[in-house]
Amino acid sequence: MIDVSKLMGDPAFSTHYTVVRSIAKWVNGRLVKDSTQILKYYGPVQPATNKELEQLPEGDRQRGVMKFFIKPPKTFYVTNENGDETAFSDEINYKGSRYKIFAVKDWSPNGYVRAFAYSYGSVDNDGDAEANT
Repeated sequence: MIDVSKLMGDPAFSTHYTVVRSIAKWVNGRLVKDSTQILKYYGPVQPATNKELEQLPEGDRQRGVMKFFIKPPKTFYVTNENGDETAFSDEINYKGSRYKIFAVKDWSPNGYVRAFAYSYGSVDNDGDAEANT
């Protein structure tokens, strides 16, 4: 296997983006957002290819799907995939758009973690998301 971990920090391939990680707690039988972490990540970002989109379940075939990469031990979270029912799927702010992660593949032996995320809004100057209508 090829270890591409050195490319994860190479400026020719990588860029800055922000991961918004929300944690919830149970309040009166409801799951409510409790805290939010803002994480600064640096790694390659690419649009998903047609072939990759065809391999996704039909319900996940969204427009504006991007791939985000990061070097382990950093990772991305998807609701219920990490065994923590109080963690929401990560959101990413990148170039003025907000993306919601819906699939993560851990390729740690090859030096990276890849996440697929769909665009669902824009980020205003304060970093808050504005949903597309």
